[in-house]
Amino acid sequence: MISILSAPERSNTLASWASILDRLRPSTIPSTTIGEAIDFLLVYMEAGLPLAMAFKHVAEAITQKQPTLAMHMSLAAAQLSEEPDRNAVLLSFAARLGPADRGLVEKLAQHLRYGTPPLKALRALSSEIHEKRTNRLARLSSRITPLAILPLVLFSVPCILFVVLHYFSAA
Repeated sequence: MISILSAPERSNTLASWASILDRLRPSTIPSTTIGEAIDFLLVYMEAGLPLAMAFKHVAEAITQKQPTLAMHMSLAAAQLSEEPDRNAVLLSFAARLGPADRGLVEKLAQHLRYGTPPLKALRALSSEIHEKRTNRLARLSSRITPLAILPLVLFSVPCILFVVLHYFSAA
């Protein structure tokens, strides 16, 4: 796609979109989508893509499942490729995400600030999110057994008793 805007105009357009999105309240994004986005980001960064391109590809990959996060990530990708201060871009992205999902941005900001390897941090963050999700599902599954006993007792036992009593009364 050929852009008809010059570089300063593009930068001003990105800044205006970023200011509009920054004024919106932080979006509530399901943690499963954040986990998938981190997994995609990990794959693209392991492939050697720079941070801005990885953000762009992740935004394209999750557009159908979570359009809000995809919009925020594509804006962050555009800002990362245009603006020199990457920490400010990541901080505005964190402000748009909300307080629960700032681990990703903190790890990336740490990578930019201190030069730490981002892949190791993203792997740790990804495993932490998957562990939280697994624990939540384990808690939910442990509550199913007591809930399933009541319908079993109410519906299955009377039928069995009816069949047994009918058999003995016929004999």
